[in-house]
Amino acid sequence: MSKKEKLIERFLGMPSDFHYKEMVRLLNYHNFKEVERHQVQE
Repeated sequence: MSKKEKLIERFLGMPSDFHYKEMVRLLNYHNFKEVERHQVQE
């Protein structure tokens, strides 16, 4: 089983300790990209 498949299985198990970085990695496998927000100064 690949790392990608293990991460998907972990996510589908709905763990309470699933971290933000794991979610970003999972979404990156599906071609989503994280966009950093820049604050506008007034």
